[in-house]
Amino acid sequence: MLKQDDGVYACIAEDDVRYNLGEVKEELMAAMGLNTEEAGSVAAFLRRGYKTSTWFEDDRALEQSGEWRL
Repeated sequence: MLKQDDGVYACIAEDDVRYNLGEVKEELMAAMGLNTEEAGSVAAFLRRGYKTSTWFEDDRALEQSGEWRL
């Protein structure tokens, strides 16, 4: 959900599983028209960084439960 200037929330993306940090950022940038860098370019790397998930989102295969992602 993204709060617009008039205070109304707009759904910009949805999925059955919770987005990770990098996916949220990409969806928001696309919705606001800020995804202007060419894929694989230095500018794209500098904007996004080398890591697109947080430590607790890594190693899904090792999780005992994925319920928190729902």
